[in-house]
Amino acid sequence: MGVPISRATLNQLHTFGENTALVESLTQHGVRFLVVGGLAVHHHAPERQADDLDLLVEQTVEAARNVAAALVSINVRPEFTEEQFVNAGRGQIKLKLYALYADILTAGPDFDFDEHWRLAQDALLGHVPVKVASISTLLLFARREPPSRSTRPTSRCCDGSTLLRDCSRPRCTFRRPPGVESGPRDRHARAAYI
Repeated sequence: MGVPISRATLNQLHTFGENTALVESLTQHGVRFLVVGGLAVHHHAPERQADDLDLLVEQTVEAARNVAAALVSINVRPEFTEEQFVNAGRGQIKLKLYALYADILTAGPDFDFDEHWRLAQDALLGHVPVKVASISTLLLFARREPPSRSTRPTSRCCDGSTLLRDCSRPRCTFRRPPGVESGPRDRHARAAYI
């Protein structure tokens, strides 16, 4: 067994709004989660700035109950059933409407949460010890397609990103499929959470 890590040696993560209360509540309710997205990338590559907090949670019945209880304790009404939570594929519970700058994510039943938990690195978010997804977990998550959205085409462009409109790069040959409407933004959008 390894030497215990002191809190002083852990990487300190910074977040926004009421996110610390969310993390504290999830931890107090026994929810296992990994910090993913921009904040996890910032942990590994400090030059990357994060604009929100993405938490990938374990998908079990117990976790569903505990996530719901944690949300209720910070005055957020959960809008999912245990069955929806456990059986969801890759999904997102948006919390940005509640003075939080956070999303709770699920990865689907084929994601080996225990393995990725084992690979995660320790850090502090506020004064709460958390697990930050490893680079290999972030890369795996980046390669997996997000849930399909009928309003957004998921065609690939010259740099591997998905497009909401035709690519404006001079040498790119990507164009939207016939009949697919333009999306709301005219830029490349990554097909991943990081």
